[in-house]
Amino acid sequence: MGSPVQRHHYWGTYAAAGQLPNVSGSSTQDALLEAGDTAYVPGAIGLTVCTDATLGAAQWQGAAQAATMRRSYGTGSLAFAGKPAPLTTVAARGNAERGGGNWQAIEQFDLYYNMCVMHLRVYDTNDVLIAETEQRFASLADVVAWVNANTPSAGGGFTANCQFEIHDEIDGTVDMPAKVYGKNRLWAGLTAKTFGKYYHSPPAWSCFDANGSNRRLHLANVLNNIWNYLYPTSPMPAPAAWTANEFGVFWLSRNRLRKYDMPGFVNSLAMPAPKPRRYARDIVTSTTALATVFMFNDAAAANLVGYSALLPNGTADTLPTAFGTFEAFSLLSKKIMGGYSVVLGYPLTDGANKRSVLIKPIGMDQFYLDSFDPTKYRVEAVGVQRRDFHPRIAVLSGLSQAHNERSTSVITGGNFAEVFGYTNSQAQGGIPGRHGYRTGTVKFQYRDLATGHVGPVSTAAIKTVWRQRARPFALMVRNNVGV
Repeated sequence: MGSPVQRHHYWGTYAAAGQLPNVSGSSTQDALLEAGDTAYVPGAIGLTVCTDATLGAAQWQGAAQAATMRRSYGTGSLAFAGKPAPLTTVAARGNAERGGGNWQAIEQFDLYYNMCVMHLRVYDTNDVLIAETEQRFASLADVVAWVNANTPSAGGGFTANCQFEIHDEIDGTVDMPAKVYGKNRLWAGLTAKTFGKYYHSPPAWSCFDANGSNRRLHLANVLNNIWNYLYPTSPMPAPAAWTANEFGVFWLSRNRLRKYDMPGFVNSLAMPAPKPRRYARDIVTSTTALATVFMFNDAAAANLVGYSALLPNGTADTLPTAFGTFEAFSLLSKKIMGGYSVVLGYPLTDGANKRSVLIKPIGMDQFYLDSFDPTKYRVEAVGVQRRDFHPRIAVLSGLSQAHNERSTSVITGGNFAEVFGYTNSQAQGGIPGRHGYRTGTVKFQYRDLATGHVGPVSTAAIKTVWRQRARPFALMVRNNVGV
């Protein structure tokens, strides 16, 4: 059984930093000095903390610089009086889950939490603290070894209880991710060939220029899926035979501020025409749209709008080829969190025989951070669920650096799904009439690989859009200045 942890000591006042205990040349050399002990030096230094207690080579740091804040990931239990001893890693996971609290931190310790600080406390059956430690453990096996060495047992069972608290030390000297970028990959593909390649406010009035994309056939398949859903009795030519005119039948909105917003349906959507490269289609041909205004076509399809998507590998989704507003309640979250990219199409008409489709992006599905030094930091997602549970983390490993674009490689919903509350039950619960399942938010942090400290989380967060018009599920980047 281990002894209770020794608390840090105050070593008094010293006239100068060179006189602090155990530093080179100091007359005070004491083997009892420990990292974390404090002393006071009048003037600018003030209260100072020992960071290295080595005799003759100690290091001290001003408390204002050395102080760190904590972010707790919750508490739980590892061993119970009367339960089998010694503890195993399997039993530790089971005990943590049965005991409540952040059992995921134990379940995923070796993956995500092994650079956090673990505070372990052992109490006898009279609730008297008999052993304690606060340190980083390299693995769950090391945690289990400490529990077995410091929690008393007899006759094959523990005679005391062991509890844990797990937290991070937030260090202001560790960088904060400066920006979180988000985009809709499919929308980006439809606008990438427009003049200037603007994503937020494409200068084009339609998808006409997507005909020049090296992925034109995949984009044509996606748009054709929407057309066939809205106008099943008036099919387009086969996508391989499309010209730029067929792409021009699918219109873009150039309003940057409302790019992700969905217009109303019947009698509330009016799009101006003619505009450059805006086309419309009758039964057999795609020609320049000449009418003054195109309105929402309430005679198109029963489900108002059609959704279509790209698969994670960049090819057109075929299961289903397209779907409507009712199916979107159960399908959108699964597709977006699975790495798909989704747009929808509003049917438009000139009131006679000409028809077109307005394309809008369903939120964001690819995310990026600014490029960083992977030899110094690792990136972690920090998520909270909507029910205000403890924060949880997930390591985003293997992010490559695209310094010419000032960004990392792609992060998708699947990389942070679990930490902000998107589990299997949520995935299967997003259907009409079921309102109990919600995700929370996710931010990002850097962890210093040398110290284990983390920096502040990003001010930008990825949040979920729930049950708004035509968007029963979408992801968006929101910036919270000062939060």
